[in-house]
Amino acid sequence: MTYLLIDGNNWFAQCHYANASGAAVTFQRRLLTVLEQVPHVLAVVCWDAGPTFRHSLSSRYKAHRSAKPDDFYASLKKARKLVDSAPGVESFDCEGYEADDCIASMVRIAHDEGEKAIMFSADRDLHQLLVTGMVSQVIGIKRATPSRLMFDAVTADRLELKYGVKPIQWIDYRAIVGDTSDGIAGCEGLGKAAATEVLTQCKTLEGFFRTPFAAKIQQRQRTALTNYRSELPLKRQLLTLVSDVPVPVAVLNRIHS
Repeated sequence: MTYLLIDGNNWFAQCHYANASGAAVTFQRRLLTVLEQVPHVLAVVCWDAGPTFRHSLSSRYKAHRSAKPDDFYASLKKARKLVDSAPGVESFDCEGYEADDCIASMVRIAHDEGEKAIMFSADRDLHQLLVTGMVSQVIGIKRATPSRLMFDAVTADRLELKYGVKPIQWIDYRAIVGDTSDGIAGCEGLGKAAATEVLTQCKTLEGFFRTPFAAKIQQRQRTALTNYRSELPLKRQLLTLVSDVPVPVAVLNRIHS
């Protein structure tokens, strides 16, 4: 049974900014339409649960984001109630963690059970979970007809084609280039091309530190990345998704029913 894993906050934000007054109902309709197109799945909506352990690690983590509109959280609460009342759909959050961590934990369970997983979210952090033939990510949804949606999906192969790195290298890639949306600075002076070159030639950042001249980058970039090494443990903690958050019994029962 395929696991259909939805980043509730990411989805809701899309619905809210498209139609603030009807965001909750739009969310519900999107969910039901997806379930009609992708039947016979274990559908789980994962939610953020306030401040996370990442906020305690770095005061800059998501600190630059502007406050949500006044009606945002009231509408989000309504959306969550609608999801909870949807037949055949489970949902959960976990204090101290993000929806992405909940999704990562569900992907781990899917792997253990030998099942496929489809993640619905535009969040690029989830790219680290992609597995050829088993785990994919729908980053965009468009309405093809009044009753049918069209999915824009990322696979492990498509990720490598676009960025030149594999999912297993995604955390190192993001550590080099940074993540401005989450307030995580990268290595100054190195962009996407340099990051791809480093990981293509050296496979990992540890490989680069062992053989720094294997990567064909400028000397100033090589020096900058070498000096950046001390910052990597924190960056990896911020970027790596947690795959062992507690999953509610109701969800586990659905898996084994």
